[in-house]
Amino acid sequence: MNRIQQCFEHARGEDRPAFVAYLTIGYPSLAKSEREIDRLIANGADVIELGVPFSDPFADGAVIRSAAYEALKHGVSLDKVLALAARVRQRHPTTPLVLFSYYNIIFSKGLETFADEAERAGIDAVLAVDLPLEERDELLSVLKPHGMTVIPLIAPNTPIDRVVRSAEGVDGFLYVITVNGTTGVRQELPPELSAHLDEIRAAVKIPIVAGFGISSREQGTAITQGHADGFVIGSAIVRALGEKRTRVKVCGITEADFARAAESSGADYLGFIFAPESPRYIAPEQAAVICGRLSGTAERVGVFVDTPVEEILGIAEQVGLQVIQLHGEYPETVVHRIREAGYRTWVLDNGTDTATEADGIIVDGTDGNRSGGTGRIADWERAKTLIKRGVFTILAGGISADNIRSADETECAVIDLNSSLETAPGVKSIDKLREALAKLYE
Repeated sequence: MNRIQQCFEHARGEDRPAFVAYLTIGYPSLAKSEREIDRLIANGADVIELGVPFSDPFADGAVIRSAAYEALKHGVSLDKVLALAARVRQRHPTTPLVLFSYYNIIFSKGLETFADEAERAGIDAVLAVDLPLEERDELLSVLKPHGMTVIPLIAPNTPIDRVVRSAEGVDGFLYVITVNGTTGVRQELPPELSAHLDEIRAAVKIPIVAGFGISSREQGTAITQGHADGFVIGSAIVRALGEKRTRVKVCGITEADFARAAESSGADYLGFIFAPESPRYIAPEQAAVICGRLSGTAERVGVFVDTPVEEILGIAEQVGLQVIQLHGEYPETVVHRIREAGYRTWVLDNGTDTATEADGIIVDGTDGNRSGGTGRIADWERAKTLIKRGVFTILAGGISADNIRSADETECAVIDLNSSLETAPGVKSIDKLREALAKLYE
C-alpha cells in the first residue's frame, strides 16, 4: 500500500474526507512555501500538492496565475520545486506529495530524467493539467517503475465511461473538478455536485477528491462528506500566503536607473529621503522627475525628519507620494493631519506602547543618540513583540543579503533595505540590490 492509499484509509478510519492542500511553490518565496507546508501538515493536511509555476497556466484563476508569475520572476523552476520536495520528504516521511504541473515542463526535462529526480525527491504522484487521457501512458509508463502514479483530472462534463477509463491503471486518486472554468474561490458550488460526485464514486475503485472553488475545510467537509473521499483547497491558501507576504522597501533612492531597477526587481516601496542632513537626501523636484519615469508598480514613500506638516504635504503632492514616514518628534495631531489628507503614515518606534493613529511602526537601529538612518541592526525582539500584537511593522537597520532571510522569518510586514545596498554613503548598487532580493526569494 502506497502513501496515498494509506492516507485515504486513515481518513476513512476517522470518518472524514481527506484534506488536500495546494500551494504555488515559490510564492511568496521558497522559504515561506516550505514553512507553510510544515504548518499545513501540522494542522491536519493529509496530502500536499506542489504547484510548479508556469508561464501560461490556462486552468488557473487570477490568484494562482499571479502567484505563478511572481514565483517565475524570482527564478523558481522545476528543479527548485523538487529540491524543496526532498527537504519536505525528510521531515514528513508519510505525507503524500503530488507534483502539480503542466506537461511541457516535465517533457522538456526528459521523462526518464524527471522520473528519476522526482522519485529521489519523494514525489508520490504527478498531476499534469494538460495531459489528455489518450496520451497519459507516455508519462504513466515511465513513472510506475519509480513507484509513482498520475492523478487524472475529471471535468464536470466528462462522460462516465471516460471517467472509468481515467481511473484504470492508476493507484492514486481522481481529481474531480467541481465547476466549469478556472480555479478560484466560489461563494456557491453547483447544487447538482453531490449527485455528480456520487455517480463518479460509484463507478471507480480509487478515491475521488473534489477541487476548484473550495475555500475552507468546513466548506470542503460539508460538500464531500458521504459523497467524496477528499477535497482540495488551493486559491484560498495561495491568497492567504500573498496577504502575509513580506513587502520590500528600498530606501534612500537618488538615481533614476536604480529606482527603475528596484521597481523591476519587485520592490513594493521606493523610499525618498527629504532630510537635507542625510547623505541620501534628494530634492523634491529631482524625486518628482524620477517618479515620473517609473511604471508605478511600487508605492512611493517620503521620509521626513522634523519637517513642518504643511511642507510635508506640499512635497507629498509634488512627488506623488502614497506613504509618509516620520522621524523625529511628531505629535499625534500631525499624524492625524497627514492621514486626513489621504496619506498612510509610518512612525518610528519609540520603545513604548503609546497608542498611535499611524498605519505602521518602523523598528530601526540606533547609535545611542538617534534611531533610524544609522545602518545598525534593529531590536528584532521588539519587532516580534509588535508583530504578535498585530502591528504593521517595518523592520529596518542593517538588513543585507547576509541576514534578509532571517529578517523575513520575523514575519514583519515590510523589510527596509538602505545602507547595505551602497558602495559609498548615498551611492546604491544594483548588484547588491539584486543579491539581497535573490536571497529573500530563494
